[in-house]
Amino acid sequence: MNYRDGYIENLEDNGYDVRSCGCERCGRTTGDRFSVHHIVYKSEAPKHKNLDDHRNLIFICETCHSWFHGSKKRRDDLVKKRKLWELFPLLLRRDFYEQEKQDELLKAQLNGYV
Repeated sequence: MNYRDGYIENLEDNGYDVRSCGCERCGRTTGDRFSVHHIVYKSEAPKHKNLDDHRNLIFICETCHSWFHGSKKRRDDLVKKRKLWELFPLLLRRDFYEQEKQDELLKAQLNGYV
C-alpha cells in the first residue's frame, strides 16, 4: 500500500466512499485525476500528530486540488465545518473558534434560549 492508498483507507474507515462519491468540492467522478489533499498542508505542520486525521483530508480532483493551493483562504469553510482548530490550535487562527461561539449564541438568542 502506498501513502495515497493509506490516506484513502483512512477516509473510507471514517465513512467516506471515495471511489463512488468523487471530488468533495465539485462532485466530479470522471475525467480527471484524483488525490487526497491535506487541508492544513503538510508543509505547515510536517510532523504534527493530527496531520493525517480524517478531518484534515479531502478527496478531490486535480483541478480542485490546484484551486485549493491558490490561496489558504479557500480552505476557511472546511476549517470551520470540520473544526480543524481543535486539531491544530496553535496553527490556525483562533477567530474560527470565536466565530462559532458567536454563531451559537446568536442562534440561542433567536430561539429564545438566552
